[in-house]
Amino acid sequence: MARSHETDRRHAMRRFLGRSVLSHQIDCAIALGCTSIYCLVDGVGQDIVNCQHRAERAGARFQTVGSTHSLAKLVRPDDKVIALADGLLVDPDILAEELDDDETVLTFPIDNVAGLGFERLDADRAWAGVLVVGGDKLETLTQLPPDADAASALVRIALQSGAATIPLDSAILTRGQWGATVREDGLAAREQAWIGRQVTPAGFAAPGNAVAERIGLRLARDIIGRRGERAPMVAALCFGLLSGLAAILGKPIVGLALALPMMFTIPIAAVIEKVSLLGKTEGALPTGLRILMVAADFLIIALVALALPPVGAFAWLRLFVPVVLILALHNGARFAPPAIRLLCADRIVLLAILVFGAITGILLPLAAGLAVLVLLATMARRITAD
Repeated sequence: MARSHETDRRHAMRRFLGRSVLSHQIDCAIALGCTSIYCLVDGVGQDIVNCQHRAERAGARFQTVGSTHSLAKLVRPDDKVIALADGLLVDPDILAEELDDDETVLTFPIDNVAGLGFERLDADRAWAGVLVVGGDKLETLTQLPPDADAASALVRIALQSGAATIPLDSAILTRGQWGATVREDGLAAREQAWIGRQVTPAGFAAPGNAVAERIGLRLARDIIGRRGERAPMVAALCFGLLSGLAAILGKPIVGLALALPMMFTIPIAAVIEKVSLLGKTEGALPTGLRILMVAADFLIIALVALALPPVGAFAWLRLFVPVVLILALHNGARFAPPAIRLLCADRIVLLAILVFGAITGILLPLAAGLAVLVLLATMARRITAD
């Protein structure tokens, strides 16, 4: 069974995407199938406790050790040890692709990593911060001083025992998918690049979502891992409840106006949740947020129906226009010409138009006209495609 050893002497407690670098290393170890994680650390603080809980929730055993001698005693000879250097921050998918099951030392060309914090091996190579070695080799650690640098010692032991060296493509450094967190000033830029690579905000063809998602990306770097992380989702829920309450009290136009900030905060909350999930081994968007995103369309239907003038004995027909509008927009978001697909999914712009129509008294023809335009655009694309 795989066992992982992770060091935490200097850099592993720095924050990245709202949590410690060590926490991201634990995600890597879990993704690689490690069942036991040993953290070489001088003391146990709250960050270490949080990491322990994270590992245990994923089904791995987590234990802190204070010296190389203690580490050597915990590892069985038939174990496979995956060692990660202090503060190493890597993309779990890239690590899984590059790592070999055999005894391996990953390296970079020395000329490409000068000043980046990677340990030099010889005139041509630097250690990339990851190695695989058999548990029987750790017995050599007991011959070293207890306070010896375990990672450096394991590199020498692995190389002396004949472990293969695998050179990595230096492009993963420039793409921010691999790096040592030795410089605090470079961590924020790398965090921003990491987020930008994996979460792409909507284009300005959907101006409402485009603005909201870019606000979400900016907020994500400041609030992920803190108490305010769920604030946008809570705000969206509160605006939704106030909107529904206004409609119940006979003020559907006020309800439509209150639904607008709700629609604006939903994509902000969604982007923050997506960023918080980067590199994690578990989960998708929270169930509450997914329910809120679906409920938003039903709320729009109800508010528009209540805001429309009554139709004699056929008052239920007021539901027809908003239902057709929402269905047309869902259909358009998938099948309309590419130029307007994003706009069909933009509920912020939709609410702004509907609020304008409700205030000016043209809500019915405006909503019906929007539905017709989207349906015509979708049908025209299908006809031309055929």
